[in-house]
Amino acid sequence: MIRYLNFLDIGYFMEDFDDFEFQRESANSELRYLTLELMKIAVRRRKSFDVVAKEFIRNTYYLKNLIMKVEENVRKGVKNERKSKKSNKPY
Repeated sequence: MIRYLNFLDIGYFMEDFDDFEFQRESANSELRYLTLELMKIAVRRRKSFDVVAKEFIRNTYYLKNLIMKVEENVRKGVKNERKSKKSNKPY
């Protein structure tokens, strides 16, 4: 069965497409900025861009894992705090 799109449907799809395009352009802009900064670092350190980029990626994953561990500890702390509050109720 053929479904005909009405004007509102087309507008909805266009909003999604515009948002996607904006996100893609934003990501490309950030990549260009990071690339230029890594190139500057490579020149200052007198190392190849490849070496500096690999170090950056390693540091990025290290930071991501560190944040995940902290979030996990915070969640555990909140759970432990809730348990201790339940046991210390005056009534």
